[in-house]
Amino acid sequence: MPHSSSQILKNMLNDISPILKRTDINEIILDEPGIAKLDLGNETWDYLNSKVITQAFLENFPKQLATWSKQKFDEKTINLSTAIPGTYNRVNVVHKSILRSIHDCNTINIRIQKPTKFHLESFLKPQIPASYKEADKPTYNKDDSFEVKIKAIMDKEENVLISGGTNSGKTSLFNALIEFINIDYRVVTIEDSPELNIPHRNKTQLLISKSGSNISQTTYKEATDISTRIRPTVLLVGELDTNNTSTFLRLGNTGHKGMIATLHANTPADAITALESNLGHTKNPISLKAMHNLMRSGVDHIIQMHHHQIVEIMPMKELLKENQL
Repeated sequence: MPHSSSQILKNMLNDISPILKRTDINEIILDEPGIAKLDLGNETWDYLNSKVITQAFLENFPKQLATWSKQKFDEKTINLSTAIPGTYNRVNVVHKSILRSIHDCNTINIRIQKPTKFHLESFLKPQIPASYKEADKPTYNKDDSFEVKIKAIMDKEENVLISGGTNSGKTSLFNALIEFINIDYRVVTIEDSPELNIPHRNKTQLLISKSGSNISQTTYKEATDISTRIRPTVLLVGELDTNNTSTFLRLGNTGHKGMIATLHANTPADAITALESNLGHTKNPISLKAMHNLMRSGVDHIIQMHHHQIVEIMPMKELLKENQL
């Protein structure tokens, strides 16, 4: 990136650094001049007056981030997914061309990654969410603690899918599980924004845009093909969606072990539905029976998250059996 562009971005980040450094917020939304909307959690918002959030800032900040991350962002490439340089703070920008706004501004969302590094013990206070229907409540693992079970899963290098809603702690748990991966292994990751903290010396981390905004136009399938050719011991993927679910499950089907990914779903049963939906939206859809066979062979366990706590650990085969699939 040219020095002038790099300095412009550095200056912009310096302007908003007092907001970025706050430890009491989960997310920042910038979509109108003079205001920063701060998510304090539990649907509580603070509207902070800020002179640095100008019309020009809202216009130019996404362009500078796109340049830094080697992506496109314009009227044709209307979504940008990246991170604040040097941090794990995730950024998503929607172009103003598709927004109905009296301010004629892009919408910038910045997800704040807490500075605290969570360990497995932080997630081990299971409470069954009230939102769970009676039929969805856990029936597995009554005698085995979650800690013992997870350590056994990681020791056996089984494939794990971390399921949960927005802000449920999926990525935080993901990073905690990485601690259990043999430090001598070669780790390859595929993400659309850098959120995984890999302490291993032997690693390669691929960044791929889900919206196709990366200049190389590399797809998730191509990135996965690349990853299998650079000799990973363990492959870690970000969130599963229509772009990468099929490829991830097929890798598990062909013998890759120790894989971890996340999925947006509120219960393990919902996770099955989400996987079916993702697989059904591929260019070459397969039968429901074939989908379930892929799930059985591609994922060993679903770990369900709720409010940053593990509430259920379910073997994929048992889950499919319970749902008569």
